[in-house]
Amino acid sequence: MKKEKITDNYGYERIIISFISLMVFIAFTWGCATTSITSIKDPSASTETFHRILVVVPLNDIESRQKAETAFTERLSKYNVEGITSINLLLPTRQYNKEEISKILSANKIDGVLTVILTDAYVKNVYIPQSSTTWGQSNITGNVYATSPNTATLSGTINSSSYTQNFGGFTVGMPRLRYEIRLYSPNGNTVWMSTSLTKGGALTKFETFMNSLAEASIEKLKNDGLLK
Repeated sequence: MKKEKITDNYGYERIIISFISLMVFIAFTWGCATTSITSIKDPSASTETFHRILVVVPLNDIESRQKAETAFTERLSKYNVEGITSINLLLPTRQYNKEEISKILSANKIDGVLTVILTDAYVKNVYIPQSSTTWGQSNITGNVYATSPNTATLSGTINSSSYTQNFGGFTVGMPRLRYEIRLYSPNGNTVWMSTSLTKGGALTKFETFMNSLAEASIEKLKNDGLLK
């Protein structure tokens, strides 16, 4: 009579996979940003496209301003448009009058000025409903007795346990930012304008907000026929 020992464990892999999936879900849902935008083009505007645009995002924090303006210039380059950050051309340490600004634009051959102005910022509280997930684990330990060439008998014990993970049941603040974006010609006339709403999650970084806003704005400029 042949005797064998059997041990079977399962459940841990499911727990690990489910936990990782939850963390990925939180990262992508709470750390991303989306932008909706509506625009209008002045009917009297020239049909010519712009090639060298000065980007102005007037933020008090220098680092934030650099990151925001760079987000726009990087996306302008996708359409072979040279974007120039205003913080490097119109120094925040100085004050300029209209005549001085006009000379700077002319000297740098700038044919358009894009301004990005924050008009509203608020937090929308979203309730995350409580949910739970339960995993099971069983340990089977036993002996197999061969009673004949074609039959066998199993003798042993089965130990089972379960784990429950709870999630939700709390409120999360989701930031919302509204901007007004305008494109001016060198003579100061508004050629194009838009209003936007960027929605973020509780973990969304400033760079993510700006990247989403810049992507939507520049794509809109392209679709409206102002970029190549």
